[in-house]
Amino acid sequence: MDGQHGSTLRHCLIGIAIAFIFGYAYVIEMRYSELHSEIKIRDAELASMKQKTKDLESKVETFERKYKRCEDKYFSEEKESRNLTKRIIAIESRIGDVEKEDKGPVVFNAAISKTLDLQPNTPVNVVYDTVLYQTGSVYNPRNGFFTAPSGGLYVFSWSTLVAARKIFDAELLVNGQRKGLGNCNNEANPGYENCANTIPVVLKSGDEVNIRTTTANFAYGDHWSSFKGWKVW
Repeated sequence: MDGQHGSTLRHCLIGIAIAFIFGYAYVIEMRYSELHSEIKIRDAELASMKQKTKDLESKVETFERKYKRCEDKYFSEEKESRNLTKRIIAIESRIGDVEKEDKGPVVFNAAISKTLDLQPNTPVNVVYDTVLYQTGSVYNPRNGFFTAPSGGLYVFSWSTLVAARKIFDAELLVNGQRKGLGNCNNEANPGYENCANTIPVVLKSGDEVNIRTTTANFAYGDHWSSFKGWKVW
């Protein structure tokens, strides 16, 4: 009986051990399954976070590009605004100068400093190279042109001293168009001759006026020959 009892006890212990082992294995398997499921969930969450991060990075890059374009446009418009401001100031200053010129007197008086020896059949624009007086900068002594600062009625006069047997016939031009003639033919005279001519014209702002020879071979310098003009109204 004792031997049979011992064998039964061993079988019981072995059964308990096997049951424990299977139970423990089952617990481990369940835990593994839970961990595996949790890992899948975490992997899915991680993949979702990576995608969100990628989307956010893409949005940040897009925003940075838009910001750069806006910044470039801002600085470009700011530069253009500064340039426009400078132009406006310059225009306003010019308008102020024109208004002053328009309200004030307009007059000039210029003369020839050196005697002119000319080809009689070659018309030339006469340059009265010495400004004796003028308001503003209406007359240019480098090219002989007067520029009207404002519209109105003007009077122009030119006088010429010619030597014996010489001639100085000339015309008054407005924008290259003849507005009057002046004759100073001294070819039959053994002495000096002084001639003058005066012509009124109505001008617009910016019109140019000058004297051009028609037939001339001489004009005495040293300020004896002159060109002058003034605004009447």
